[in-house]
Order: sequence, then C-alpha cells, then structure tokens
Amino acid sequence: MMTMMTFVLFALQLATLLNASAIRSTQNASAGEMTFDPMTSSPRLTFTTTGRADRDRKEPDYIAIASTPDGSHLVLIDDANRKVKVMALTSSGGARVTSDVRLSKELWDIALLPDGMVAVTTYDNYFIYLLRLQGDVIEYTSRFRVEKKYDGVAAGLDNDTLLVTSRYYLDVITRDGRVVKSFYVSQFRRPDYMCSAGGDDVIVSDWASQELYRINARTGQVTETMSHPDMETPHQAVVDKGGNLYVASRGSSRVMVMSPAGEWRTLLQSSKLPTGISVTTDDVIVSWADVTISADWDFRSWSVVKGYSMSDVN
Repeated sequence: MMTMMTFVLFALQLATLLNASAIRSTQNASAGEMTFDPMTSSPRLTFTTTGRADRDRKEPDYIAIASTPDGSHLVLIDDANRKVKVMALTSSGGARVTSDVRLSKELWDIALLPDGMVAVTTYDNYFIYLLRLQGDVIEYTSRFRVEKKYDGVAAGLDNDTLLVTSRYYLDVITRDGRVVKSFYVSQFRRPDYMCSAGGDDVIVSDWASQELYRINARTGQVTETMSHPDMETPHQAVVDKGGNLYVASRGSSRVMVMSPAGEWRTLLQSSKLPTGISVTTDDVIVSWADVTISADWDFRSWSVVKGYSMSDVN
C-alpha cells in the first residue's frame, strides 16, 4: 500500500515530468514547424514590393535574401544601391522597409549569424562586412580584410567562424579574416552562393557547372551533387526546416524545389529572373529581376520582392 511519503514523491516526480514535457512542447512550438509541403502546396501571391527606401539612388535590385529564424524580418542585399535592407513582414501579409545601411563595396552574399550579426561578402574584393541586426534596425559595425576573393558565405560551425567559398575552395575563417581551414573542392567551377543546410552541411550553387553541392563543412567532402534539366544558372538557394531545397534558377526563370527524397518540382515560373530566395514557416520569398541591355551594351537590372503563402493550414 502506498505510504503518504511515497505518494508525495510520486506526485513530485509526475509534476516534474509534466513540466519538462510542457517545456519541450513550448520549445517545439516556438521553433516553428513547417505548415506546408512544397511538393504539393500551391503558392499564393500575398505581396509585391520594390522596397524603395529613402535616399535610394537607383531602382532596387535584390540579389540575396535571408530571413530571421522567427520569420518576422527579411534581410536583403540591394545591389543597385549597395545597401543591406531590413523588411518587416506584416501581420496583414505585406512587407515594409524598416532600416537600411549603405556600404562602399559591391555586395554579393549574406548570412545571418547566431549572435545577431550579419556577414556580407563583396564582389571581386578582399573585404567582408559585419553588421548588427536588432529587431527592425540594421547597423554597420566593421569590415575586415581577407586573403581571397570570397563569394558565398554561411555561418560557421563555431560561433566565431564563417564558412566562405572562393574559386576552388571552401574555407573556414575567423571574424577577423584568419583562415582556420581550407578545403580544396575539385567539383567547383564557379561557386556562387551558399546556405546552411542543417547539421554540418552547406549547399553551394555553381553557375558554371549548373550544379549544387552538399558539402560537409567539417571534412570539406562533397556528399551530394544536385542537378536537373530545367535548372539553369542556379543563383541563391535555401533549405527549409523540413530539408527541402529551393533554388532560384536564374537561367530558366523558375524557382525549383527538391525534396529530401530527391524529387524535383517547378514551384514558380515567370518571364522575370529569380535571384534571391528565402523561406519562412509559411511563405516563400523571391526577388524577380528585369534586365535590359541597350545597343551600346549598357546593362541595367532592377527587381521586386514577392511573397507567396504556402500554408496548408486554413
């Protein structure tokens, strides 16, 4: 027969277990589970914006997009104005620019870091910028010189490092530019953009080989090569929490998605050129570019940002 003391101990243990379960449930809910399956869901356009900001000298041209972990904000590279912009995603399904910072170099790729910092690589240059993102506001903090001309960037496996790509290498560098490790990647032709893919993996797009590579960032080994006949000149890519890979296929004017099982689908198609892409728990965000080339070969590009609701939840 259960004594009073045994009953009290049992009750305390049960309460502890229930409390731990509640904490785990809260953590899982706050992490934000995917509300859609991109292989079956139909995208519904929810907003279109140019993201024009004060003191923009040209029509914006967005080449890379990242979304905050909670899906409340976008951080975008506006190549035309050499700016990094922040857009807040509103509850009504729109987006508005809340902050921007102009930088002196031509910009390329972007990565949000776990401590609230933002790393931005520069095109054909030996500098990387570090910015600080706090809510609606982004601010310049510093820039540092690097040994190579890096294009793609992603958060490192350690908090004080970055992963970056150059012509034939995936490098691990510190936030002051020191090379910690350098991996030669024989498959690289012209590696372009990079994104984290969960665990120790990153995905690198290569516009010259027309392929994407899954690479283990601890070993530098290519563990998967991804291509598709409809994917041409892959630009930015992103992986959602379900492991689905989204690719801005600039050369074929479409956004493609590949499931963890290796199945491909054309998610969006347009006469415009997709460049930047990001995904939240409910939405896919894409920048679409218009390009004109005049008779004297004057190249001009400008773009809009579009949000597509993918949620299967009514």
